[in-house]
Amino acid sequence: MNRPAGVTVSAAFLILVSLVTALVGAVIPFVPPYVPPSSSPPPYYKAVMIFAAVVLIGSALWGLVTAVGLFHMRRWARMCILVIGALLVFFCCSLMALTLSISSTDPSLQSVEGVEIVLGIMAAIYLIPIALSIWWLLYFNRAAVKAAFLKGYPLLEGPQRPLSVAVIAWHLLVFALLTPMSTWFHWPAFILGMLFAGWSAVLIFWAFGIAQILIGVGLLRLKPWSLTAAVWFFGFWMINSIAPAIVAGSDEKILAQLKSMFPDAFHDGHSMALPNPWLGAVIGVLLAGLPIWYLLTRKRAFLEAGERYKNEA
Repeated sequence: MNRPAGVTVSAAFLILVSLVTALVGAVIPFVPPYVPPSSSPPPYYKAVMIFAAVVLIGSALWGLVTAVGLFHMRRWARMCILVIGALLVFFCCSLMALTLSISSTDPSLQSVEGVEIVLGIMAAIYLIPIALSIWWLLYFNRAAVKAAFLKGYPLLEGPQRPLSVAVIAWHLLVFALLTPMSTWFHWPAFILGMLFAGWSAVLIFWAFGIAQILIGVGLLRLKPWSLTAAVWFFGFWMINSIAPAIVAGSDEKILAQLKSMFPDAFHDGHSMALPNPWLGAVIGVLLAGLPIWYLLTRKRAFLEAGERYKNEA
């Protein structure tokens, strides 16, 4: 088997990262929260740690299976590592931005000497997986690497699904898996600068989850209607990201509702501020705008698939 050296190195590194991720996932539920002696733990701390452990261990298993597939030069493994790379860029960029904004959300940290330097170093660490993920996205899209994965497979007939469409579809499907967690953890929902709690939030999460599943499956099958639905979905995501920054008083309203929902998090006069809404707006516009651009520039694949569906009918 003529396996490129970059594929071998990527598979070996992915195994190492997956094993470390699994170890962290196995330990994290037993890590106690750091709180002052007179304070109580953050609300839902244990449930959040268990959820994080499930996500980490599941991601580790996915990485191990993908690495084995890369060693055997399976086409699906190339697709998986591209999806993993795209998700890593998304999560690491988001976490890096949140890390940089921590000091502004917790006034008690602003008086701590050197906190900005520590947070800056923590944020810079995220540049390592971001750089690795970008390299994966570029390397596994090279013509020579794609050809190596296609050796021994018969040529497929009919319109082919663009890789970017598949990545967007799986992105929607993976996030849809988080929907049941909204019921368990009673997450609040943020819609157009407003916060919803209780069953209204649960219904919102389930509506979005079902929409993500339908659109994701439609994109994988190149259904023409799914292109329109996906553009509308990400368009709403973009508007929803901008809303807190332009709706007057949304920060104060959301913070007041959070205080009523989680009083333990604001005990003993502890204050908290929300992250800069314009930071969330910029991240939201980028993360929603890129899928829209990729989908619209791959419109031809949906049109060809639509013609095929008409001919088959």
